Amino acid sequence: MTDPAGGAQLGEAQLGEARPVATQPGRLASLRQGRVVAFSSERCTGEVEDERGRYPFHCVEIADGTRRIAEGTPVVFALRAAHGGIFEAVQLVATPAPAA
Repeated sequence: MTDPAGGAQLGEAQLGEARPVATQPGRLASLRQGRVVAFSSERCTGEVEDERGRYPFHCVEIADGTRRIAEGTPVVFALRAAHGGIFEAVQLVATPAPAA
């Protein structure tokens, strides 16, 4: 499935595979798996990390609508090219922690 803004293909490959990231502002890249490594409820911002790096996000990107998420929470997210030459995490969905 392609996102309405004409971005990359979403949901067609296994999570965790190497995939391209979107390079134009507003376009989405394929889904990734990572973990919330920082979150400030006062600033409403945080960072997620996957095997390729750390990406900032704003609390409105938390899919369940709560606008809060605990550090250490495993998540699935997409990347979007943002202004200023950075990538930001969007569409964050908390996932169950892997069984030990």
